[in-house]
Amino acid sequence: MSYYVYALIDPTNGNKPFYIGKGIDNRLKSHFREALSSGKTYIENEDENIEIDIGIIAENEMEEYKNQQAESLKIKKLRELFNYGYDYDNIARILAKDLDEPIAFALESFLIKTIYGFEDLTNKVEGEHSERFRPYNNWECIVGFDLPSALNRSMSKNRMEKLQFMLAEKLDQPLLRIEKAFPFLIFENPNVIDSGELGIQADIRGTRIKVFTRRTNIQIELRGRKNEQHAWIRSHFKKLGAEHLLRNDHVFLPNKWKGSKNMTSDVQVAIKRIDFLLEIVNAENRQQLSAEALQLLD
Repeated sequence: MSYYVYALIDPTNGNKPFYIGKGIDNRLKSHFREALSSGKTYIENEDENIEIDIGIIAENEMEEYKNQQAESLKIKKLRELFNYGYDYDNIARILAKDLDEPIAFALESFLIKTIYGFEDLTNKVEGEHSERFRPYNNWECIVGFDLPSALNRSMSKNRMEKLQFMLAEKLDQPLLRIEKAFPFLIFENPNVIDSGELGIQADIRGTRIKVFTRRTNIQIELRGRKNEQHAWIRSHFKKLGAEHLLRNDHVFLPNKWKGSKNMTSDVQVAIKRIDFLLEIVNAENRQQLSAEALQLLD
């Protein structure tokens, strides 16, 4: 099966790419189908009816596809260009064709991470094995890439590479600013945690607070690590009449903060959210909670 790597370009901005992807068959055209779904129902100069087929969407793009209820920047940009009179022939460009899948994955990641820069694109994910490529416009010596890295036997090579490149991209900076705001908490150093996010964690009273980033977004939750922490948070939330808000794995993430659209990129907002969780953890009863903290237990 033959793969290709493509770009969506902006004719109003010197044909600068705003999205890079890989695909097979009609994957490239399916973006236009998505963007046209609320308005026009056809693509200029196209005879075929283009449907969105989950099977042609790359695995590393599934997060983006599943979150289409929050209209993506890519779709907004396409609709903006449609309004200016541009269509498929003006926007879609194949960058490489007749590729096998591993090469397509590598080329897509290289273009996103090193050539065009993730922050300057509307992609929601960097691509497969993006940790193997230098961050865009970063010419400093990078530990683990230009310089040897210290051996860490507790971490796999891929996980170590991912950590080194997250640090090279300075994704730890908002975490360090948050840590500085809470000198009485002993946070571990930024590390790759759970499903691959960069995060910091600290014990608070009988449980543990976790702060992690997904690119520019920050999320905060209570997540115990030990059995006694799981038991404490169950007991504490039962006392506050909020045991039903805990997940089966004893994690507390307020409903108001769930989902990518409810995460925050503002460090001050993240600090305030931590204040609310500290308030909840330290309260002996609901009467001690502020109105804002109580809302998180509704």
